[in-house]
Amino acid sequence: MPEEAVVDELKKYDNTKILDKVECEVLVLDGTAEMTFGAAKELYDALVNVKNKDYILFDDDSTAQCHTQMGGYATGAETIMDWLEDHI
Repeated sequence: MPEEAVVDELKKYDNTKILDKVECEVLVLDGTAEMTFGAAKELYDALVNVKNKDYILFDDDSTAQCHTQMGGYATGAETIMDWLEDHI
């Protein structure tokens, strides 16, 4: 399945109507080379009832700018684990 078809298929699953119910701490990760760049920031902005939320944008310098930090797993894992350590 071409990558565009996957993105189109995923658009069928929309949780925007329930995002106002989320209240737990949230970490939202994004990358400048993400297939749907900007969607993660939209999610972060839509979490209006989350008091403690963080948005991290990975770029070329981090080597973790791709989807799921592919190619930059060490950077991504360190960031996620540091966040978890600070929030759990």
